Amino acid sequence: MFHSFEKIRSFTDSELIESYRNSLDERYLSELFSRYAYLVYFLCNKYFETKVESDDAAIEIFAKIAHQIVGNEINNFRSWLYHVTKNFCIDKVRKNNNIQCEFVPISDDDENLFMQFPQFDRLMGTNEDQVELLQEAVRKLDPEQKECVKLFYFKKKSYNEIMEIKQWDMDKVRSRLQNARRNIIMYLEKRGVHVKTSKV
Repeated sequence: MFHSFEKIRSFTDSELIESYRNSLDERYLSELFSRYAYLVYFLCNKYFETKVESDDAAIEIFAKIAHQIVGNEINNFRSWLYHVTKNFCIDKVRKNNNIQCEFVPISDDDENLFMQFPQFDRLMGTNEDQVELLQEAVRKLDPEQKECVKLFYFKKKSYNEIMEIKQWDMDKVRSRLQNARRNIIMYLEKRGVHVKTSKV
């Protein structure tokens, strides 16, 4: 049955989903997306640093939803969309940043603990809320600490490479990483995440 755009706008979410499943008419999907696009972009902007990254993620999410909506039982579309979007963003951030680390000493005689790759799961497990908190903790760092963390942990640059890129001396690089690590631990533990440190 053909429905006018005015009629489609009066449909409930469930009616839009059912109509799309029966006809694959993208007008139903378009109306559904228009109602909750703000939610998708809100979450994308929370997880990604640039508008381009957020926009690209949103496009991928809408394509994913268009496929999944046909074969999944959905009782509350808004809630379902929220979880699909959040899980997508977390997975994409993990892949993009290769975030896998634990707190371990750099050397046997160094008492300062640092994050090292690749044992992130031993620190945070698979709890998505904790992964989200780690991302937020990194975003809360001051600009120099955040840049140092990204270079050392995410881009896997050596101390010497960071010194060359930033034109910093070794003490400044070490200091930024120490302070970043301390601030991340404080942020996580204030929110109930116990950071387990270990020695090699």
